[in-house]
Amino acid sequence: MLLLLSNFILNYILIVLLLLLVINYIIGKVQNYIFIYLKILMNLIIFFSLYVYLVSNFNFFIVFSHSSLLDSIFFKFIEFWSTSKGVLIIGFFFLFYLYYNCYFFLKGINSYLIKKIFKLFNIFMFVNLFFISFFRNPYLFCNYLVLEGSGLNYLLQDVLLSIHPPIIFFSMCGLHILFLGFFIHINFYENFFLYNQKILKKVILSCLGILTFGIFLGS
Repeated sequence: MLLLLSNFILNYILIVLLLLLVINYIIGKVQNYIFIYLKILMNLIIFFSLYVYLVSNFNFFIVFSHSSLLDSIFFKFIEFWSTSKGVLIIGFFFLFYLYYNCYFFLKGINSYLIKKIFKLFNIFMFVNLFFISFFRNPYLFCNYLVLEGSGLNYLLQDVLLSIHPPIIFFSMCGLHILFLGFFIHINFYENFFLYNQKILKKVILSCLGILTFGIFLGS
């Protein structure tokens, strides 16, 4: 039953997210109930994506290409981000949480700026999610019967190499906070960096440190 539910959710959940982002943009501000729905759907995407790998559901082409019944549970878990399609969803997941929570740590942001920030955010996330849904959709079904997958790339069957992709993507997504700061500074609030330079400095150093660590693991 859970497997059938995952088949349904993985095919239609991205479309629902697109619609919610459009609604959120039209409203022009963060609505609590919409934010709750978005968080639930984002977590469901990650949960069911990992689930089809752990149960080796070869009906999905992406699972057939990167999974195998012979792989251990650990490698089945990390196979989700062993492909560009899975990494895009991981990046979208990180960006979603960073954008919806970063403004709590920034000073000098009034309701007008928050409205502009989330309009920008919703446009950016809508474009990304549209691209994932229609051009890099990882939930396409195989059009033939598959009983076993081809397995994970041998280069990724190493603990250090397998955990470095999400670390790198998290650090790169964290740098979007700096992009958001520049956008606010240039368009709305000239003293933004003056009030938030310490916070943004910590964000930059933290992201660069995490990025360096992730590259080190991969090398």
